[in-house]
Amino acid sequence: MFSDSLNQIAERHPLWTLALVLRVPLIVVTGYALMVSDWLVEDVAFEAVRYVALDKPYQLYLIAPLLLLAGLAVRFCGETMIDLV
Repeated sequence: MFSDSLNQIAERHPLWTLALVLRVPLIVVTGYALMVSDWLVEDVAFEAVRYVALDKPYQLYLIAPLLLLAGLAVRFCGETMIDLV
């Protein structure tokens, strides 16, 4: 019964359903984006980039694949949640 009403809502409002299903990954990504863009704590991103780029540049080789894996995790998590619903 619940799935029938959810299917009717999904047919009428697909973006709302997508946002409802992906709310946790979207909240996490929004929080990280606000941190990186210095909206939450001022000068945090600048200090982090300065530390990595100037003091320890070899860490960039670890950061790039980890960011790729984080993006893939959010994507596959979202795809799985959509398939489950």
